[in-house]
Amino acid sequence: MKFKANAYHVEKKINLINARVNIDCALSKKEHSFLLYEVNENAYAYIKDFGAIVFINCSDKVQDYFLKSLGIPNIRKNKLESENFNIKIDIQSKIDIDFDLIVVDQFNSNIAHIIMLNIAQSVALRFYSKLTYKLIEDNKYYLSQLENLGRVKIGSREMKKVIGKTMNLRHKIAENLYIFGTPELAWNDEALSLLDSKLNKELDIKDRHFGLQHNLNIIQETLDLFKDLIQHKHSSILEWVIILLILLEVAQVFIKN
Repeated sequence: MKFKANAYHVEKKINLINARVNIDCALSKKEHSFLLYEVNENAYAYIKDFGAIVFINCSDKVQDYFLKSLGIPNIRKNKLESENFNIKIDIQSKIDIDFDLIVVDQFNSNIAHIIMLNIAQSVALRFYSKLTYKLIEDNKYYLSQLENLGRVKIGSREMKKVIGKTMNLRHKIAENLYIFGTPELAWNDEALSLLDSKLNKELDIKDRHFGLQHNLNIIQETLDLFKDLIQHKHSSILEWVIILLILLEVAQVFIKN
């Protein structure tokens, strides 16, 4: 037996209270950070408040219904960051993860929950990593100016916007740090713990998160450098203005005498 798993990131936090009101479907589990729906037998939809929604064995019609029910205007599934996996249920096999194939020896709501949680984390990391890489590319442009011209052509307002983007991204990631921990569901169940561990390792969750934080630190260091250069430039201009004013005052004194 095989199922498809599809994950999307909607680019913003999801209001779970509103989503629950809008969705007419059997709610299997709920906590402050997620909703898990059993759509049909062996078919699930999982909504995580940090902006991810994951489907297992759900038709496009069901997926579109859930996405529309999130209350996010102009949402288009084909424009969202996404990841897709195959789930194979084989009672003769052991738990195994191989690229986009997840093999389990049984399937129920708890197993679906662990799979969807890890995929939700993965698609969130993909979304935030792309935003981070965009900031890195922007900074490379200014670093090239510094290397070739010995100065950076960026105004203080533009610099403040770039700093604002970076700090906003860091805050979003920090706000969702808890998502990368081991779920309580897997604490007391050896099979679920093994599945969670294998998924976490294969999807490279911890290393990707570490790399994301590392890249943000590099961006912050670069922005601090640019900020110092701009402040130095403004200080130099102010010094020249003061010198010119003093020279004008001295000149006026000589003219009067």
